[in-house]
Amino acid sequence: MNKRKTPAIRFKGYQNDWEQRELGNDIESIQTGTNLLSSESKTGTPLLKMGNIQRGYFDLNKLEYLDESDTIEPENIANYGDFFFNTRNTMELVGKGATWVGNSGIYAFNSNIARFKFRDIDTIFFNYLYNTKGVTKQIHARATGTTSVAAIYPRALETVEYFVPSLEEQSKIGELFIKLDNLITLHHRKQKRMKICYFRSI
Repeated sequence: MNKRKTPAIRFKGYQNDWEQRELGNDIESIQTGTNLLSSESKTGTPLLKMGNIQRGYFDLNKLEYLDESDTIEPENIANYGDFFFNTRNTMELVGKGATWVGNSGIYAFNSNIARFKFRDIDTIFFNYLYNTKGVTKQIHARATGTTSVAAIYPRALETVEYFVPSLEEQSKIGELFIKLDNLITLHHRKQKRMKICYFRSI
């Protein structure tokens, strides 16, 4: 392998080529979440499930909770910068992945979600890399099952290929994109408030 390429646009001061790598060489460990089931309570620990993972972000509009009496192991709790992968869903939706950028130590995640631990990979950068068209196509090619029930076993992803720069440049790129995402979110909220005010005034 060891292929390299140089992007046409990049931050000043970075000149080294991007290196082609395989996901299996960058993963340090893979761990699925808790087997505890959600309860009707809305006061226990919030539980991240496969439906909460979208392509590159988390949707918390439909959130379930564990029972207050449940004992949750620390390894089943989401922390800032964790990258999560949806192992089961429909054939269309299986394999979705996103980096958790919420608060640490508050949310648990269940056994249909796997957390990847990386070496020399910035997970904020990886969030955007993983959700590119080229990588998504490779992920879907490794799904097994039917249209309604499909799975991707994390180890099947070891040969997924992509290009990455140095860890320092990864961090720079990740910081830029997350700032852009936050700016877009703020503008959407502002636009929504303006629409509400407009319709209330007529």
